[in-house]
Amino acid sequence: MDKFAGEWEHVKSDNFGEYLKANGVNFMLRGMMTTFSPTLQIHQNGDEFVIRTVTSMKTREQQFTVGQVFEETHWGGEVKKSIATFEDGKLIVKSADDPEHNPINQREVVGENGTELVMTLQMGDVTAKRYFKKKC
Repeated sequence: MDKFAGEWEHVKSDNFGEYLKANGVNFMLRGMMTTFSPTLQIHQNGDEFVIRTVTSMKTREQQFTVGQVFEETHWGGEVKKSIATFEDGKLIVKSADDPEHNPINQREVVGENGTELVMTLQMGDVTAKRYFKKKC
């Protein structure tokens, strides 16, 4: 399952602004975030992950072990408890605080030779997708 490890360049996004809006991100921040083209730096050692999302403005880092509750900072700056699981080869991060009303972040490696990563983001009935290509 170390297929997530590596550096991933953002290619495109679908419906990302609406996803941010559903998460309560204000108009100005939403406008900036939809223009960024982040790089994901994923370090994986079995079930242990460090995921850095790097943009020209900010680097966000998540550290967690699959199956264990961890704290993460969400888009609006609030700190919440989350939990990561593997389901059908996908890495899924959900809120541990409020499972009924929470954003879901699903990462899946696809494509020939596992060179593409699709991140599906869901909040309520709003779904967005972000597409990444693995750097050689």
